[in-house]
Amino acid sequence: MKIKSDFVTNSSSTGFIFIFKGSKINLYKALVNHSKEFNLSYTGCDNTFYSINVWNIIESIEPHIRKDTAPDRDLWIMGGIEPIEGLVEKFDNNIKYYQKEIESIDEDDKFGWKSMHQREIKESKDCMLKINEAKEKGLDHYIDIDFGNDGLITGFIGDTMDYEGRNIDINFDDLVIITEQRR
Repeated sequence: MKIKSDFVTNSSSTGFIFIFKGSKINLYKALVNHSKEFNLSYTGCDNTFYSINVWNIIESIEPHIRKDTAPDRDLWIMGGIEPIEGLVEKFDNNIKYYQKEIESIDEDDKFGWKSMHQREIKESKDCMLKINEAKEKGLDHYIDIDFGNDGLITGFIGDTMDYEGRNIDINFDDLVIITEQRR
């Protein structure tokens, strides 16, 4: 038996895929339209009470936006404001990858890889359903940004979004949010 005796981390983040129409201004308007969904709070391990609102989220995102040389193109350090087709491709590739992995698993599957891969496929298909609903609403762009102690946005805003924001369920005409646990 091996015992881990060195440093153990509790790094985590939650990925938020914001799907909206057009530019960052439309994203910010949609966030403000649904601001009550972002009134979040939690008590940390040290019993400190943390509370955030939509303005904290917008302020935390804004510094990570830069202008590219192409006019009117907002780019995010973590990948950019992209057309929704890129998101469709991402999840379609996930599904294909895990289906291929399942085909290569031995029948005895001692470690339960097949069920883990099947869960990944189901989660990707669920995301595809939300993406297709968003497309039907006319939403055409997305950003993907991680919040948490191992994400792009850290500190009390990142932690609050990681711990409490992962429960956000937004599926409106102007904004859809998909959350992914990234542990």
